[in-house]
Amino acid sequence: MFAFSHNKPNPSSDTPVVRLVRTLGASTSEHGSENSQSRKHSAFTNFGPYRVAVGEINRFEDLVHVPFEACLNGALSLSTHLFVSVAMIQSSKVNKNAILLVAPTVTVDDINSYVEILTEHGWSLPEQGPVAWRAAPSIIMAVSQGHAGNHSAGVSLGDSGKSALWQSFVDVTQWAFDQGANDIDFAVYSHEPMSQVAFKIDGRYLQPERWRLPTDTVLQMLGIAWQRGDGGSDATFQQRIEQQCQLQIDLANNVRVRLRWSGMATDKGPVITLRLQKLGAAAVVRTLEGAGYLPWHLDVFNRALHTKGGLTTLAGTVGSGKSVTTAILMGMLPSHIKKVTFEDPVELDMPGVYQKTIIRDLVQTGEGSNSSFAAGVRALFRSALDVFMLGEIRDPEGARVARAVLESGHSVFTTTHAPSALGIFSKFVSPQVGIPVDVLATPGNIRLNVYQALLPKNCPHCALSPTDYILEFKLDSVALNEHHHYMDRFERLYQFDSNKLKLRNANGCPHCVNKDLSALTGFSGRTIACEMVEPDENICEFLLAGNHVQLFRYWRELSNNKFDNPDFTGKTAMESAIYKASCGEVDPREIELQFESFAAIEHKRGVAQRPRVHPVAVPHAKTEIAP
Repeated sequence: MFAFSHNKPNPSSDTPVVRLVRTLGASTSEHGSENSQSRKHSAFTNFGPYRVAVGEINRFEDLVHVPFEACLNGALSLSTHLFVSVAMIQSSKVNKNAILLVAPTVTVDDINSYVEILTEHGWSLPEQGPVAWRAAPSIIMAVSQGHAGNHSAGVSLGDSGKSALWQSFVDVTQWAFDQGANDIDFAVYSHEPMSQVAFKIDGRYLQPERWRLPTDTVLQMLGIAWQRGDGGSDATFQQRIEQQCQLQIDLANNVRVRLRWSGMATDKGPVITLRLQKLGAAAVVRTLEGAGYLPWHLDVFNRALHTKGGLTTLAGTVGSGKSVTTAILMGMLPSHIKKVTFEDPVELDMPGVYQKTIIRDLVQTGEGSNSSFAAGVRALFRSALDVFMLGEIRDPEGARVARAVLESGHSVFTTTHAPSALGIFSKFVSPQVGIPVDVLATPGNIRLNVYQALLPKNCPHCALSPTDYILEFKLDSVALNEHHHYMDRFERLYQFDSNKLKLRNANGCPHCVNKDLSALTGFSGRTIACEMVEPDENICEFLLAGNHVQLFRYWRELSNNKFDNPDFTGKTAMESAIYKASCGEVDPREIELQFESFAAIEHKRGVAQRPRVHPVAVPHAKTEIAP
């Protein structure tokens, strides 16, 4: 699996904490309930002397099955550090019966202590039905804070309350890390009672029902988290302005992660995106082969790495793995040369590399807004470097630095956001960046342009051939006709037998079933699809002439047009993905989602070949192609 996903830790069987989730599998009984709302969840198991409901409450909607009159945490003066572990609930209007919402990690001794508190204040557990329900800590926290339930009493936050909110934020981060998320989104709906925590996992934007939280709880969690961040220009979390900072959090199993906070104010409320990165040298242990680059790609990279001077640029969308690939490349350089990076901020630890974080303001622009960046640049040219990596070229300031280092004869590596490998040229000459075209067109200045994307890999244990797919999902006549039409179109476009293909099995198998996130079932990590351009003199000529259309045609004519052949000269990233589909590694439907539909490609090919009734002259290149 590639470095863009985290391995899920295996829970230890000898942990000293008794987890209810293990105990509840023993035996269950059915008993009547005093409250009609709880009848659906009246199955329970014995946990020590206590009857604990089977299952776990992960959604606020499930609270309707719990007999709930009011939360007693505040009235009982319960210490707020316990608000993520237990919510004591009045379960009846007519008597002093109370039940418990408890975290999955509580022990019998914990419940004993909670019951003692209830007893001291004249409350007792119900004689029938469950006396406790397991619930996610985020649910318990919201109930304890008065943000969920029928008549919950709000509680003012002291230091321990803030600690509980911080722990809830850590719980979200832990869950995201365990699921292999790259990004966490706190989507706050300021004028609605509930907000959503979403996750970007293996390229999919997922909004689990279990992480729909009360808006007040989400805002308080974000406020506490912001105060623990570094690099922010504001003292407090602001809903209506863009903010950025960094946080470092310790998770289970001695894992430490960095969260890169980027806030965006929207009409409905702020959306806080947190990029999740594992810290430590172990965070970069992947190779280009492990990322999914093939032998042809490795040869191209090696040519760039072993040639002094020139700019190597990796492009792609957000989350396409550009930074990880760049870090791998830096690690492949000889240890006897001096490597320096400027990053905004440092994303991955690179052994043997001098890395410098330069935070650049999201809002302020102009002279003086990035004084630390300017100071770093002045020091850079006195550092006797050999290779320089600039985290991203996105504006004239970064472009000037890259150009200055490049024109001093050093090798430069960087990333940018561009739609293709050739599109990097257009991005760099645009007013947004402003590199003169004669600099880009000078032979040797541009060593390599790479565009990459990440695609989900089929689970190798259960992926289906087109024929087996029909049998697995028992396609009716309409679906069967669409299936055959799809495969026929694929063969027309790419000229190889569609029986080579493998399709994702959405039913999954023991190797890939994800009960929490069914959208990921049938997949096993992600792989690279990329395109590479090594500028030759012809490309430099077309670039200097400003004829980008003819440049594109020239590069594409270098392709052998054999899409199940691993020679990727002149081939697009989508065609690189088609090759991986021919090997059964990628579902072709995922290629369409990432790039373009096969129907659109077939339409464009047909239009290009259609006879023209009224021909229009096509402008020719301003320069001849070199022999």
